[in-house]
Amino acid sequence: MTERPGVLTTESSPERGATERGQRAGELGVVALASLGHALCHIAELMFSGVLLAVQAEFALSPRLATALPLLGWVLMGVGAVPAGLLTDRYSPRSVLLAYFLSVAIAALFCAAAVGTWSLVVGLTLLGAAVSLYHPAGLTLLSFGCRRKGQAMGIHGVAGSVGITVGPAIGLALAKVASWRWAYGLVAVLAVLGFAFMLVTGAGSGIAGRRAAGTAADRSVPEQSPDRRFLVWVLLSLYPAFLLGGLCYRAFTTALPALLERLLSGRTAPSLIQQWGPVVLTMIPLALGSVGQFYGGRWADRVAPHRLYLRLIAFAAPAALAVALAPNVWLVVLAASILGLVQFAEQPVENTIIAHVTPAERRSTFYSLKFILGFGVGAFGSTLVGEIWERTGHFQGVFGVVALLTIGMFFFARAFSREVSHRQRVGGTWHSHDVAPG
Repeated sequence: MTERPGVLTTESSPERGATERGQRAGELGVVALASLGHALCHIAELMFSGVLLAVQAEFALSPRLATALPLLGWVLMGVGAVPAGLLTDRYSPRSVLLAYFLSVAIAALFCAAAVGTWSLVVGLTLLGAAVSLYHPAGLTLLSFGCRRKGQAMGIHGVAGSVGITVGPAIGLALAKVASWRWAYGLVAVLAVLGFAFMLVTGAGSGIAGRRAAGTAADRSVPEQSPDRRFLVWVLLSLYPAFLLGGLCYRAFTTALPALLERLLSGRTAPSLIQQWGPVVLTMIPLALGSVGQFYGGRWADRVAPHRLYLRLIAFAAPAALAVALAPNVWLVVLAASILGLVQFAEQPVENTIIAHVTPAERRSTFYSLKFILGFGVGAFGSTLVGEIWERTGHFQGVFGVVALLTIGMFFFARAFSREVSHRQRVGGTWHSHDVAPG
């Protein structure tokens, strides 16, 4: 496959051969920093999914109230992406990421020290606001700091999936052997280590948000900016798909650990399996999400990402329905593994599409809007879980609703893909040079 063009936005050197090694080292630091931040983001975000039943039992909460505790924090995780994006445009991704690590450490300690329901709500809300700083800064760092954007997004996505995998599992494990509070203490320690990594290595230095976008060497920026009509179409078709995908993500990650724990607790099995089985089985579907993230990013560099996105969504709907209808725990794990593989593969493809179809000087703002919808509005997927749990007493029905939401997601993504294909046929200049032809 021919390598597509694109260089570091901060690098305008004509003597490319002399600076190639330095560019590679700089890109490696960028990917390492973004990956570390991404893993921590999802560990902090999803720790509550693992400790949900322990928190419910300690504070004697109803299912609706237990699933609502982190709701405002999850909403702020999306809504806070707007000021995070503006700050990234105004200053630099590095500055915002330093603030991110420090604020996550403080908020996680607040959660660990919570003495009652309301203090835990405050801690989880602060943690959601702190986590909201990550995605606009991290994705802008990758977008402006890496040549192979899809591959970088895929590696970054793998790191996020590792966080998604171990976050609920760590919560489950620590809640069983010690206390759910230790889980948030661990988040604080990881955040302090991330802050120290940035100070020691200087990773991300020299990449400035809006200033970086203006340099001539960023060949991922279109020769002509996307026209307003196309950008409106992006907002009306692609972004509703992001919203529905966010609802599916939140419902999936909230319901899965509790579903597997409930299914195993009702079986006649040795106590060791009942205690640790949910931890291990929860990790399998989420770990396969790492595979999806990696290959989703790689494929986005090799094929038309808008078409790849549509195909992935088409596989997600039947997988979600299979989880809802699975008659035993093993088929639930199998179907959920397929769903995790496909659903998480969508994410680097989405981020790559945004990098290709938005003006460089406002790219972090477009990323921010995505996370408002995907994480902010998508946070209400947790209330969906609570409502179904309250009414039915189980969690499998959640995945039937996820299947319906995925079908709606498919139709929005199809409208976007058709418009892109039409513009490519008529020779439109909406896309950057490194988008695979349709």
